[in-house]
Amino acid sequence: MPWPDRIFLGKRPRTEADIQGGERVGIPADYATQILTVINALNDMDQADIRLDAGTGGIGVVVSDTLMFQRAAPTPSDPWLGGFFGIAMPLLKHGIPAQVLQLETIGQPGALTPFKVLFLTYEGQKPLSPAYHEVLAQWVRDGGALIYIGDGSDPYHAARAWWNQEGANSAKACDDLFRLLGVTTAEHAPQPVGKGFVRILRDSPTALQQRTEGAATVIDLAREMLAARGDVLKTQHYLALRRGPYVIASVLDESVSGTPLRLSGNYVDLFDPALPYVTDRVLKPGERTLLYDLDWLEKQGIPVKVAAAGARIRAESVEKGVLRFTARGPAKTFGCARIRLPRAPKSVGTSGEDPVTSRWDEASSTLWLRFGNQARDMEFTVEFGDGTDIQ
Repeated sequence: MPWPDRIFLGKRPRTEADIQGGERVGIPADYATQILTVINALNDMDQADIRLDAGTGGIGVVVSDTLMFQRAAPTPSDPWLGGFFGIAMPLLKHGIPAQVLQLETIGQPGALTPFKVLFLTYEGQKPLSPAYHEVLAQWVRDGGALIYIGDGSDPYHAARAWWNQEGANSAKACDDLFRLLGVTTAEHAPQPVGKGFVRILRDSPTALQQRTEGAATVIDLAREMLAARGDVLKTQHYLALRRGPYVIASVLDESVSGTPLRLSGNYVDLFDPALPYVTDRVLKPGERTLLYDLDWLEKQGIPVKVAAAGARIRAESVEKGVLRFTARGPAKTFGCARIRLPRAPKSVGTSGEDPVTSRWDEASSTLWLRFGNQARDMEFTVEFGDGTDIQ
């Protein structure tokens, strides 16, 4: 997090009316705890067990550094970046985990390996080098499926550049790529090129996002190209990801269904600063969640663990029925913690200056703590055994 002092020490207008010289206040206590909880969870996100529940993968949208070059006078491109969002948003809204591919990096080893289908436009961006086209053409011949969307109306096609011999002719940036691919019928249906396919839509992605049927056009192109490859496009109204014990889910609005998503199990709700134990989480369109799966710990044979905390947790160890760890957070903030234990603790100790509130929850077999954070490591000791059971 850059500049954490802005978040935890800065002051902001209390209301919209206070923006011009009115009252300014610091971060709400619960919001500070929520942010600290998510930061601590992100520190633990590098997990080996990763499972994605989404629509068809392997679909990418190409962007270039020049996406920012065309936002200035005399003829700026769409300030809302419709050339990108007009393609990417329909994919996302249909639960497709579309990935962004940086055009300037496609020559690196393995850069194109994850992709089955790529969407490309030169509306709002342009290729800095013809070398990118050589790589894309070879990727198609090796089995990739390329969809180009653009009607050539972008005035920056006429910029003095390599594709028009520094302004000597009226060629568009895409013409060089089409020449390498040898496309002739790709505007009507997927055209085979080597082991792959090319499809061209002579339309503006910015214009597509303004039309009612624009999103369906993008999805139909993806479906058409996957079918040419012998694949089927899968869509759904949510994205869900498991990273070890963490469950991240988002139910999409403007999607293929308005049905809520129900997650049942034994979880700690990490978006709630109180870190409640929940067994049923229902997400409506437009809602998201971040959960810690307590059942995952049991499956991994981990009976003792600081599952979640609104502080930075370090030096966690278990020996002879005693859990020890350190916690640290910005001064004048509060931290909550939810700790998995095999039984109710006998004692909870801390080196911190403030008293610790603790509560045992039998249903989840977790200990809940609330404490004042300090800008130094506070040592916690939780005694739960007789020294003969869990090491």
